[in-house]
Amino acid sequence: MRAYKSTIVPIPKNTIIDPSFLNGLSNEEFIEAYKSLQKFIIDVYNDIEYGSPFDWGWSDWKAIAAEGINQNRVMMVLDALVNSSHLDGNVLVVDKKRFGKCSICKPISKTKLMLEGFIKIGLDIKGLDNKKSMSFTVSCPDTPSLITVLFAYFIKPNKGHVRIFTYRFVENPDTQIRETFFLAKTDGEPEQLRKIYYWLYDEAVKHKFSPAGCEYMGCYSYKKGSKQWLLLGSNSSYHEDEFLHSPSYALAAKVRFLHVFQTHPERMANLMKRFPDSFGRPWTQCYNCKVRANDCNKRITFEKNGHDYHHCGHHHYLYFHNPNLDDVKEILELYKLENKINLS
Repeated sequence: MRAYKSTIVPIPKNTIIDPSFLNGLSNEEFIEAYKSLQKFIIDVYNDIEYGSPFDWGWSDWKAIAAEGINQNRVMMVLDALVNSSHLDGNVLVVDKKRFGKCSICKPISKTKLMLEGFIKIGLDIKGLDNKKSMSFTVSCPDTPSLITVLFAYFIKPNKGHVRIFTYRFVENPDTQIRETFFLAKTDGEPEQLRKIYYWLYDEAVKHKFSPAGCEYMGCYSYKKGSKQWLLLGSNSSYHEDEFLHSPSYALAAKVRFLHVFQTHPERMANLMKRFPDSFGRPWTQCYNCKVRANDCNKRITFEKNGHDYHHCGHHHYLYFHNPNLDDVKEILELYKLENKINLS
């Protein structure tokens, strides 16, 4: 819940809302209602964090561990409400059958616990248990237009809004100087990390890589044909969780190096001194794949502390944790050399 809350940056008063989201509200009215929606969702997160997730519909500790930060159950239920409904004034009219078919709503008994939590925080939900009715309604007596904003936020498909709650998804994209999902991911980061993210973004664009608007291995993704730009992010990937057991870091560069071990040994040696824990670890070692190790052209042998290590430069990533801007610049230069990336 703390991680979810960290992404909620207060909407600036001078934000220009995408006109297609306004639904009859003025820009100023939308912003005020959005502030109320932000407060509502923060209050929900607080109640879960300082209360019990089981009171909000999580089935057991296994479900909490399995879902973790990768599944924002609160946002998914709100998304299911909106996409199973139509807007009648400032009231959501939710189709029970459609709502019940959403994967997040199974079993419905657990989802009802979350809806009860929403009522406690300020929503008014009527007709949910009326077996004769095919629908139920959701309203917000204190701030009626909150429902209009909620509907606008979720009704248009978006790759990130079910995971991240941010005003960037309703802001007019013509006013955004970088891609929407990128801004959504980085808004909640400390200034020194945003500086690194912004620098890498601008370098990617300069090298004709397109912002993809999605993540790969917990990092914002850029693509140029089949080529992937340097991976840099704050979320751990599956393999990091497997080998490092949910590592704690603010930032990580994730790179596959092969040729630069041979073409630029001094620079790689300096990188090894700067990040000694990134080399010679179990997740980077060569396991011979389907060919004899000595015949494999993807195998790199390097020396560290008097020991030889075998590294798979084809399958295995090196993880550089908490690099500063100068580190990222050096890693990027080596990445460009490795992948033959230039400005032309």
